[in-house]
Amino acid sequence: MRKIEMLMRVALGAAALSLPAMAPDATKPGPVQEKTVKAEYGTFGFDLAGMDRSVAPGDDFGQYANGTYLKNLVIPADKSNYGMFTKLRDLSQERTRLIVEAAAARKDAEPGSEAQKVGDFYASFLDEASIEAKGLAPLKPHLDAIAAINSRAELARVMGLANRVGVDMPLGIGPMQDLKNPNVYAVYVGQGGLGLPDRDYYLDVKNPKFAEIRGKYLTHIAAMLRLAGLENLEARVKTIFELETKLANIHWSKVEERQMEKLYNPIKQNDLDGVYPGVDWAALLAAAGVHEQKELIIAHPSAIAGTGKLLASEPLETWKD
Repeated sequence: MRKIEMLMRVALGAAALSLPAMAPDATKPGPVQEKTVKAEYGTFGFDLAGMDRSVAPGDDFGQYANGTYLKNLVIPADKSNYGMFTKLRDLSQERTRLIVEAAAARKDAEPGSEAQKVGDFYASFLDEASIEAKGLAPLKPHLDAIAAINSRAELARVMGLANRVGVDMPLGIGPMQDLKNPNVYAVYVGQGGLGLPDRDYYLDVKNPKFAEIRGKYLTHIAAMLRLAGLENLEARVKTIFELETKLANIHWSKVEERQMEKLYNPIKQNDLDGVYPGVDWAALLAAAGVHEQKELIIAHPSAIAGTGKLLASEPLETWKD
């Protein structure tokens, strides 16, 4: 599901926290061993040096808590932003790398064990020669499934299957902790389906940077269709981009997405057809593997309603492209 999870993150102060870390010891065989790492700042993880005590906390608490940190912050060249969540993600990726490299290096992993499967999977990922030799063959079953779509129900079914393998769909479906009951997981349905990062890339006609990106994106779409063996590229690119622009028009803005209360809209599965028509919900949810869920949470009600209308009205061939 495209980044609904990101909408659920609480915005923490940039400098206030530095969490104690647990680092894996990848040199030991068997289950990964962990060792405690001390807090990055002081003994408890609070960055006093990042504060700006020249600012009264009652005037601007953000500057008081983070002012010096923000003044000295240099965003890494390979990132568009930087903060504690970025730091935690980088730390998690580094730990994951250590785990998979250790698994791939092991020669004594028991056949069928997690270590053997992780190691083999990582080794296959790095085997570029074999990947290139296979060409488009691994994708053929997926492309054939798309080509075989001949009804709105089949369109919904294939979209549900795509959700399960992490492909961004106009209706993103996935489990996360319930925002109002963190002891349980809920299935969320949210907006998606854009190839560009955000609705503004399609709709902001004043920003020359976005105009440049749109032009390059059209070239990219054509290249993907060509690699898939399709023809009549110019017409296909046009209809794809027009459809994505229609999706962008109904998507919530970044400002709206930050209003967390509005992202929590529980609905009984039996009520979906009546409230959000145009979607074959039975086919979609069954293929996504959540058809037994009696209640779901809609993250972007107006966008889901608009997507339903597009799913019912736009040509099947455009959706397939």
